[in-house]
Amino acid sequence: MNDVMISRIDKTGGRDLEAFLQFPMELYSDRRMTRYNILKTRKMVAGPGDFDLYLARNGADRVVGRMVLGSNPLLLDEKGVPYGCAGLFDVVEDYEVFRRMLDYARNYFRDRNHLLFPFFKATWYPYRFAVRGREKLDYFMEYPDREYYGDFTRRYGVEESYLYRSRLNYDMDGNIEKNRSAYEKALAGGITFRSLDKTRPREEMRIIYDLTVENFQESLFYTDISFEEFYSLYEGILSLLDARFMTFAFDDRGEPVGYGFTTPDFTPLLRRYDTTRLWGKLLFYLNRHRFDGIIPKTAAVRTSYRQMGIFGAIYYLHNVLARELGCRYILGGYVYIGNVTYKVMTGETQDKEYELYKIRV
Repeated sequence: MNDVMISRIDKTGGRDLEAFLQFPMELYSDRRMTRYNILKTRKMVAGPGDFDLYLARNGADRVVGRMVLGSNPLLLDEKGVPYGCAGLFDVVEDYEVFRRMLDYARNYFRDRNHLLFPFFKATWYPYRFAVRGREKLDYFMEYPDREYYGDFTRRYGVEESYLYRSRLNYDMDGNIEKNRSAYEKALAGGITFRSLDKTRPREEMRIIYDLTVENFQESLFYTDISFEEFYSLYEGILSLLDARFMTFAFDDRGEPVGYGFTTPDFTPLLRRYDTTRLWGKLLFYLNRHRFDGIIPKTAAVRTSYRQMGIFGAIYYLHNVLARELGCRYILGGYVYIGNVTYKVMTGETQDKEYELYKIRV
C-alpha cells in the first residue's frame, strides 16, 4: 500500500480524534472483552504529557493505522537522552503500512538514540505486544493487539527485546499450601492485614500510590506520575472490584508497609455482554460477582519488610478467599521475567508471552 498518508491530528477534539478513538473498535471488533480497555483511551490521551496523535489513511481516506508519538523527560537511555516512545499503535494487516508508520516514528525521533515500541508515556499505561501463546489465554486487562504485530516488528528489525509473561495456573490448593508459612511468618512478625475501605477512595489510593512509587523505582523503564494522574487512571475501576481482594499490610506501629491488588477475571462476562451498550453494562454490573478465576495484578512491599513474608501472605489470603468463592484458577498477568509472582506460584502453568522492543533510531 503505497498511498498511505500519515498526519498529526488535534488531540483536543473533532472528527479526527473520534476516528482515532474508534479505529481499534473496528480493528478488534471480534474481541468484545477488550472494549473496556479501548474505551479508557479517551482518558489517556486527554491526560498530561508531551505527545502527538497520528492517523494513517489510505488513498480512499480510510483509516488504516494510528499511533501516539512523544517522550517522557524522566525516561532516559544509558547516555542520558530521552527515549522516543511510539504507543497506542494499531494497524491493519499490511506490512507496508506498518513499515511506513515506524519509519515516520523513527524520523520523528531522529535526534534520539532509541525508540521504545510499543510504549505510551510510562509503564502505568499500555505497552508490549503479545507474541506467543495467545491461543492459550486471553484476559480482560490486556490492551488488544494482533498476532502479526510481533512478526512485523521482528521483520522490521529490533535492537533489543524485553520478555513478559502471563501465567494461567489451576493449582490453587498447591499455591495455598506453598504460601501458608509466609502468612504465619508475617503474623508472627507483628504484621496485620485489612481490606480496602471503599468509603475512603482517595485516602486508600494514596497509600497504594505511595507504596508503588517507592517500590517500583528500579523496575524496567519505570517513571513516576503524579498522584492526580494515577487517581484519574484507576478511580473508575474501584466500583467493580471486590474490596476483599485489595489487601493492605501494616507493621506493629500501624504504618502501611505493603499491599496486594488482585482482580476477579471478568473475561467471560465481557465476552458475554456488550458493555458499549447500556443493557450490556447493566448485565455486566449485576453479574460482576460471578467469576471463576483471579488475577494477582500488583503488589508492593517496603524494602526493609521484604523478608517478612508479606508478598506470600497476601497471595495466600487471596487464594484462600478465591477458593472459598469457588474459583478454579489464578492468572498472573503481564509479569516481567524474574518478578516475585513467579516465586509465589506453584504447579504447572500455561504461558502467554509478550515483548517490548528497543529500536535504534
